[in-house]
Amino acid sequence: MQIARELGYWEKKPAIILKASVPRSANKDKRYVILFNHIWQYTEDFYEPLDATMPKTFEGFMMAKALDLYELFDLGTPNSRQLAEVAWLIQDSIDQLKDMPPYHKQKKVVGEATMEIDGTRVEAEISE
Repeated sequence: MQIARELGYWEKKPAIILKASVPRSANKDKRYVILFNHIWQYTEDFYEPLDATMPKTFEGFMMAKALDLYELFDLGTPNSRQLAEVAWLIQDSIDQLKDMPPYHKQKKVVGEATMEIDGTRVEAEISE
C-alpha cells in the first residue's frame, strides 16, 4: 500500500489523515485530510453529488478520489487493485473515526518544581 492513514484531529474535530507510506522529498510534507463533517461523502449509503463536477456514482467518486491522491502524493499511475486499496483504506477508517473521543488538548510538561509554603512542601509540574 503506497498510501498510509492516521486518525487525528483537525480544527479540534476527528479526521482521517492520509499521506504517502514511504515519503520522498516530493511528498514528505503533503497530507490529505478527510474531516469528520465530510465523511458522509465516503459512505455508499449517503453519497450524493453536490454539483455537476462530481461523479454521479459512489464508485466513480472513490475512483476519482484515489486517482487524485496518487497524483497529490506523486506516486505514479495506480492500477485497479491500488485504487481499490485506497477506497478500502478510507472506508475501513470510518467506524474508527466515529468512535474517536472528543478533542482533548494534552498538556506538555516542561518542568517540575518543589517549594515550601509555611512549612508545607508542595510539588508541582509546570506545563505549557
